[in-house]
Amino acid sequence: MCIRFVKDINQAHQMQESNLSQTVVQPVVELLQVTRRFFVDHLLTEYNITTINKGANPMDSTLTLTSKAELDRLGPELVYPASWYIAELWDCEDYALQGQLDAGRKFKFSARMCTGWMEGGYHGFLLTLDTRLQPWVLENNAGFPWAGVWHKPVFTDSPTLKSEHYWPQAVFI
Repeated sequence: MCIRFVKDINQAHQMQESNLSQTVVQPVVELLQVTRRFFVDHLLTEYNITTINKGANPMDSTLTLTSKAELDRLGPELVYPASWYIAELWDCEDYALQGQLDAGRKFKFSARMCTGWMEGGYHGFLLTLDTRLQPWVLENNAGFPWAGVWHKPVFTDSPTLKSEHYWPQAVFI
């Protein structure tokens, strides 16, 4: 029974994958590898973004960054249907985690789930650095008009954040 169950899940996953994208998008071509420690220290010292998993054992020891041009090319591929949303079960941070998984598995670069503030309140979204070490955030839920476009995050406690403005607070490393 377990074998059949796994086979059914694999078949369902393959069907889901084939339905998501009919075109094959190539992985990134411009890469820069940095250590996990550098990534964490850079986000903390330059942008005051902490890690969600403080005190945990390091996961990836190296993160792979790409150019802003490559991020722009791949951003739309990391957007998922708004219909996937299920309150308290599959919501904002799950969209971001799916983006994190697909960025690495399909496109071979590192992006991480981040939490922080936006116009609608506390939210989960995707964050990465480009090869120039500039931070970028991405909304993964197609229900937002700006989904799939990498934006510069804002670093302010202003209560007047607007639409695509995201203020990162903590990143899942």
